[in-house]
Amino acid sequence: MAEITDYLVISGGGAELKADPFGESLAFACGDCGHPVVAVAEKGQRGSSIENSSVCRGCWQHYVVEVRESVEKIVVYRAHEL
Repeated sequence: MAEITDYLVISGGGAELKADPFGESLAFACGDCGHPVVAVAEKGQRGSSIENSSVCRGCWQHYVVEVRESVEKIVVYRAHEL
């Protein structure tokens, strides 16, 4: 996986999210409670799939990230949306 530093981060609905993509990691605010959530843009890591979803420690919402390298964009989905 390539570095995702400075990629645009959007929600599954297309809205831009406040997030900090750096290296292969992504930090963003939970869409439900605002608590920080961390994901890693690497196969088998936190947030890479439904089986390895990132979990908000504030409200336990599960997230999956999809990296679109060709357009330097990251899409953050709630796991139940997939």
